[in-house]
Amino acid sequence: PDNCNLVVGIALAGMGLDATRVEMLADPGAIRTTHRLTFSSGGSDGCLVIEAPVVPPGGDPADLAAFSILRLLRRWDAPVFV
Repeated sequence: PDNCNLVVGIALAGMGLDATRVEMLADPGAIRTTHRLTFSSGGSDGCLVIEAPVVPPGGDPADLAAFSILRLLRRWDAPVFV
C-alpha cells in the first residue's frame, strides 16, 4: 500500500518495528487520506491526526505527508498552538 512508508517511518522514530502495531483501512470512496497516530507513554496518552486530499493516480503522496509533518513540527515550536 502507498501509506506503508509513513508507517515504517513512524515505527523507526518510535519504539521500533517490533513494538509498533498498525491497522490499515481502505475506503475507495474516501476524499481525504487520514493518518491517525495514537500512543501511550507512562501516564500519558495522545493522538495525532494528519488529513490530506487523496492523491490522484500518478501523484506523489510523499509530498503531502512530508509537508504535513513539517508544518506540524513548526507549529510545535510556536508559543500558541491552535
